[in-house]
Amino acid sequence: KLEENYGDATNESRKQEMGGKDPSPPELLKRIEKIEAELMQKEQRLLKIDFLCESISDLTDRMRAVVESGRQEMLLFARRSNELQREINHKTQEIRALFAELSMKQALAIKLQQEIRDKEQSVMTASLTISQGLSPSTAQKDGWKILESEEIQKAAAEVSQSFQSQPINKRTGIHCEISSTFCYFPWVDLPLPLPFSCTAMQAAVHFSKCCTA
Repeated sequence: KLEENYGDATNESRKQEMGGKDPSPPELLKRIEKIEAELMQKEQRLLKIDFLCESISDLTDRMRAVVESGRQEMLLFARRSNELQREINHKTQEIRALFAELSMKQALAIKLQQEIRDKEQSVMTASLTISQGLSPSTAQKDGWKILESEEIQKAAAEVSQSFQSQPINKRTGIHCEISSTFCYFPWVDLPLPLPFSCTAMQAAVHFSKCCTA
């Protein structure tokens, strides 16, 4: 219906008269000036808004840069904290190990002090017994035998170590010679040193010790 009434541009009946009074040119000029003033105010507001947006954008960029820098610093701080924590744990373990070793050393020192006191008491008892012209007791004899056995074993170990440090025959892989101090009796003259085993050396040392005693 609307298309039939208003679709044809040549149809005069499609015109509609608008009521009202047209404003005069001065009124139109005032309205135009008023609208231009309002438009200028709105443009100024838009400029202010644009300036604020630029300022906010710059501030946001700076804040983003600060946050990124802070994130990197936090990563470095966390990494450094982990390294320090590992070092602290390592040092703590070392300190605990040192405390354990110190406790062992203290226990050993106490034991050695007790042994020294026992030895001093034994020496004092033996001196008193000798000064009185009495024979040593069975316990004292056993103690001296044990001490003598320990000294013999220590001397044999030193001889064995000295024997191991002697040069080796490259062809046979056998220790060929050793110092004559441990090989022969001091009163026997022999033209050449002869090789012998570690057992013979220990026996020679023991025999030499008994003879010199």
